Amino acid sequence: MLDTSDIWRCSSMKFSLQDKLSAVRHYLAGLGSQRQTARKFSVAHVQLRRWIAAYQHHGESGLQPGRRRRYTPEFKLAAVEFARSNPLSLADVAARFDIPSYTTLEHWVKLYQEKGAEALNLDKRGHHMSQHPKTPYADKSPDELTPEEMREEIAFLRAQNDYIKKLRALMQENDARARRKGQKSSRH
Repeated sequence: MLDTSDIWRCSSMKFSLQDKLSAVRHYLAGLGSQRQTARKFSVAHVQLRRWIAAYQHHGESGLQPGRRRRYTPEFKLAAVEFARSNPLSLADVAARFDIPSYTTLEHWVKLYQEKGAEALNLDKRGHHMSQHPKTPYADKSPDELTPEEMREEIAFLRAQNDYIKKLRALMQENDARARRKGQKSSRH
């Protein structure tokens, strides 16, 4: 458990996976409100809310320390369109799409509003991104790959496949929700 005597805990301080799990499980077990739990574990209640959402959408993996991620233009557009068509907060949408910081999504939404969908195809330097990211060893033939490189390639392709499946599921969920909204409003 975290040392709650340290009231000067810095907001940029990193929390371990175990710290995050303890706080989330404490709240989900009904042992305190979000604010009480946040106080007990010396974390901002807004941060606790993000952890709870990440845990509810992605389980323990949603609380894993951040890793540098690259997002395809299609993924960015799907997240932006979902955010624009649903009454959820950007933090909730970011949690659903496993985007560690809602400010990333906020930036994409702003780009989309100011410059359109094409702006999501640009990297930070303003260069066009490739539509489909290259696999780590795309430049080598299969015969040239070492067993370790093959394992890395398989892991990359599996992760890419999981990502595509998750994106499709989210888009189908969004479509179903939109259809249900349309049906409800047409009855009244």
